[in-house]
Amino acid sequence: MRHNHNDKIAVVLVNYNGLNDTLDCIKSIHGADIIVVDNASHSNELSLILEKYPYVIGIQSKENSGFSGGNNFGIHYALKHGYTHIMLLNNDTEIDKDMIRHLVENCSSDSISVPKMLYYSNPDVIWYGGGDINKSTGNAKHWQKGEKDTKNSKIQKCTFATGCCMMIPREVFEKVGILEEKYFMYCEDTEFCVRLALAGINVNYVPNAKLWHKIGASSSGEDSPFATYYMTRNRFWLVRDYKNYFHWTAFPFVLLTRILWVFRSKGEVRKAFIRGIKDGLAGA
Repeated sequence: MRHNHNDKIAVVLVNYNGLNDTLDCIKSIHGADIIVVDNASHSNELSLILEKYPYVIGIQSKENSGFSGGNNFGIHYALKHGYTHIMLLNNDTEIDKDMIRHLVENCSSDSISVPKMLYYSNPDVIWYGGGDINKSTGNAKHWQKGEKDTKNSKIQKCTFATGCCMMIPREVFEKVGILEEKYFMYCEDTEFCVRLALAGINVNYVPNAKLWHKIGASSSGEDSPFATYYMTRNRFWLVRDYKNYFHWTAFPFVLLTRILWVFRSKGEVRKAFIRGIKDGLAGA
């Protein structure tokens, strides 16, 4: 679809003790309304954000409701107020000035769009260049990760959109629903993509749309006990909840690999793996 002057675009950012990143991210956004959901930061960060950027729409959560819950506050607001497009964006990113336009031009009532995502610390190296979900293992893969940016502009269909950035028309939310809050953090993007696939909705990777991602800033790093627990638990839930989507091999693959990682890890990370396996097997 082409960008329409009647399009009403909202960008949803979730802030949790990430004031400086959020301020930098807001500075890079043009051509859309900005909704910042503060996920009960330890200090009064939302008031500082609104003081610097008074045009931002601020929503204060009384508790940390995770990536899914925080985004859902913003999604609910945007749907209620008639926005045609809702872009979920990690607060630890900075976006190209034309990114929003490219994404809006390449999504529709039966497709979402995602940009090329590069490392902030290495701005010519790709972190995400499209992706897919492996039905045999339950894993989601980033295409081109670690590769030099070739400036390829070919739009591709893919099956995995990272929650770091998605442009989603309101009609898509009306068809498949909002984010699944029981996941709290990690795998919620994969779960959303499975629902998209089951509903026949495409994911369009648009390489002319670009952002730069400060990897791990919003979650204390992907190797932390916090991340380890949720990634482990939620992967079990994902392949169990959608056993008709994944192949029968997915659940034993998840179980075996996580058990192996228990023996390869140490200290608090090992404990997080064990808790994640236990809670993942127990179910929601």
